[in-house]
Amino acid sequence: MNPYSLLLALLITTTTFAQSSKTSDKDWDFQAGINLYHPLKYFNMFSGFGTGIDVAALHPIAAGLSVGGRINYGYFFGRSADPTFTSGNGDHFKASHLYDFFGEASYKLPSNIVTGLDLGYGIITFNGESDGSFAEKIYLGYEFEDWNVPMTFAAFYEQTSYHKNAGIRATVRL
Repeated sequence: MNPYSLLLALLITTTTFAQSSKTSDKDWDFQAGINLYHPLKYFNMFSGFGTGIDVAALHPIAAGLSVGGRINYGYFFGRSADPTFTSGNGDHFKASHLYDFFGEASYKLPSNIVTGLDLGYGIITFNGESDGSFAEKIYLGYEFEDWNVPMTFAAFYEQTSYHKNAGIRATVRL
C-alpha cells in the first residue's frame, strides 16, 4: 500500500472518529479563504498566475493538532504560447481550472505558527479535457488571533502528477 494512501486513510478514520465523539458544533473550526498561485515547471508553460478559494472544516484531536477536510478551487489564466513552438501567430492557451479534495492534518505551535499537510485528489481541467490524480499540499503560516476575526496567512506548495504550484493563502475562521 502506498504510504500516502495509508496516511489519507488514517486522516479520514481520525476525522470520522472525531466527528462521532464531538460534544457540540463548537468543537469544529470552519475556515474560508482565498489563494494566489504561481504555477511551476510544466504547468507554467501553459498557465499563468492563478487565484482561487477554499473552505475547510477542522476538528481538534489533541493540543495543537487538528484533522478534517479542505476543498479548494483554483482558476489559472492562460498564457500566450511561444511563437517558435506554434504556427507563428502567438496562440493563446485557455484558462485551467483546478479542483482539490483533501484530508488535512494541521498543527499549531504555541507561537501561533501553523503547519499542515493535505492529501487527497486533484482534478485539473484544460481545453475541454480533465484529468485527476493524487494531490498533496504542505503549508506553513501564522495565525493572527488578536484581530476581531482570527486570520491565518500561509505559504504553500501543492502538486499532483500533472501540475505543481506555489502560493499564498489567507483564511478567516468562521
